[in-house]
Amino acid sequence: MRPDTPAPTLCVATRAPTMSSKNLVPDEAADFEVGVKEAGPLVVRFDGGGPQVLRLVLLENRNWEEWSEEEHSTLEWHLHWRSGRFKPSNYRIAVPYQRLNHLPRSSIITKKDSLQKSLRRYHGVYGSVYDFYPQGFILPTEYTKFLREYRTTGAIGNCGLGVGCCSCFASSACGCARLCGYASCM
Repeated sequence: MRPDTPAPTLCVATRAPTMSSKNLVPDEAADFEVGVKEAGPLVVRFDGGGPQVLRLVLLENRNWEEWSEEEHSTLEWHLHWRSGRFKPSNYRIAVPYQRLNHLPRSSIITKKDSLQKSLRRYHGVYGSVYDFYPQGFILPTEYTKFLREYRTTGAIGNCGLGVGCCSCFASSACGCARLCGYASCM
């Protein structure tokens, strides 16, 4: 290899691994034959555009390349970004160097309402071991319970800094129809 030639990178899978949502690793290391691939930019595949800040960071500041049908094969990407869920087949065909932005069955900890329900359930089973998390409310179901607590204490979370109840929550007059800390809605 000449000194001015970029070093090759390893990682070309010749066969898709058997993966499960339980371990997210190949069942057998022998499932892969490692080959040589020429060095090049990292490729991100967006389904539905992706968040602007992610596009700015990866494409403009980190010199990633955006996946396109004309220039890349179906599986030629390093990061696949999607706002919705992936099908189980997407996880099965991904090779070790590829990442998807959602993990299967992770909503139990990544969605606030699911996390709150789980922590309450665990607190009921295991008691004071689960006293480490702050009080939370699942809206809109517990809206009246939240308001009662808010009126009693004056604030919820963040030690009372910048947290409030939008006065127009029910009427949606400001268009936000959610809890917020904006001065214009208080």
